[in-house]
Amino acid sequence: PWADSVMLQTQMRFEMESPDGVGVSEQQWAKFLAEIIQPRFPQDVTVLEGTAPAKTGSAGVRLVLILHPNTPDALARVAAIAAAYGPRFGGAKVTRFDTPVRTGN
Repeated sequence: PWADSVMLQTQMRFEMESPDGVGVSEQQWAKFLAEIIQPRFPQDVTVLEGTAPAKTGSAGVRLVLILHPNTPDALARVAAIAAAYGPRFGGAKVTRFDTPVRTGN
């Protein structure tokens, strides 16, 4: 996508509740971040904590912003992160958005 864009910002929204009712603990999230996200993108990652509407009121979410080159390798690393989350946490959802960006000072 966006073949003429050199850089992309990927936003990944990780739900902390899971369909199996177990959810994702703070310790589990920290381990996922350290083992899955940071090795693939050791720099240019921002993690925001928040809440979102849910069937039972509100649920915790983590929004991960990754600034990366628009290359097949970087896109494959993003896809690997998304693919790892649900199976690891009882089907917890992750939503991904890619946006072309221009960087500069």
